[in-house]
Amino acid sequence: MDCDKSPLIHKHHIIPRYMGGTDDKENLVEVTIAQHTMFHYCNYQLWNNMEDYVAWRGLSGQISEAEFIVEKQKIFGKIGNDRLQEKLKNNPQLEKEIRQKQIKSWNKNKEKNIEKIKIYQPLAVEAARTPEARRKQKEKLKEINHQQGESNSQYGKMWITNGTKEGTCRINKAESIPEGFRKGRISKNDDSINYYYIITTPEGEIVRTKYLLDYCDRNNLQQTHMYQVVNGKRIHHKGYKVYREHIST
Repeated sequence: MDCDKSPLIHKHHIIPRYMGGTDDKENLVEVTIAQHTMFHYCNYQLWNNMEDYVAWRGLSGQISEAEFIVEKQKIFGKIGNDRLQEKLKNNPQLEKEIRQKQIKSWNKNKEKNIEKIKIYQPLAVEAARTPEARRKQKEKLKEINHQQGESNSQYGKMWITNGTKEGTCRINKAESIPEGFRKGRISKNDDSINYYYIITTPEGEIVRTKYLLDYCDRNNLQQTHMYQVVNGKRIHHKGYKVYREHIST
């Protein structure tokens, strides 16, 4: 084929990876953008796989780069996370090395990454507010018997602490925080864990702490999302990265 004069060359998998194809050079062919677009369109018509559909739409310019990446994340996110979790299972050293590589990669392109966050976060928020997304959320919450609003025992309350686990408690949000206390919490289990949380802020500052919940409360971070970063289910949360560093005994 000679239908594209573009000098930009892509590498295309002859046998798709979702069908067992490898990254070996025997399974790769150099193609132009137009050829690459055509291959993915043909593959989609043959096998009806969403990976080909999204690749075709992205390569042909039917969706923007940001939309293309968001669609790819929807498809590949769970696959990649499952693979990562399998590798990290019972291997704290590998977990540490991977997190350090992720932090190094983030810092290398920090400005570009921050710009990407500014693009993706509004898209994610918009997607989460659609009627379909809200319907699915309500169905899931009902399925797991999750208490919502005033029926939730934690409704209208917040954690405060004086820096000790004994001095950690909940109060009503309408109450003033007593002198010597601050917003946050120290978990009863924090002192017994055998690792530290190594946090990298969006500005590149490194924080080492045992008290991840407390750090989240003090910095207006979602605890669930930060634990997802720890477990490899997210790359970052609001630009924050975190991994566990096991304490040598």
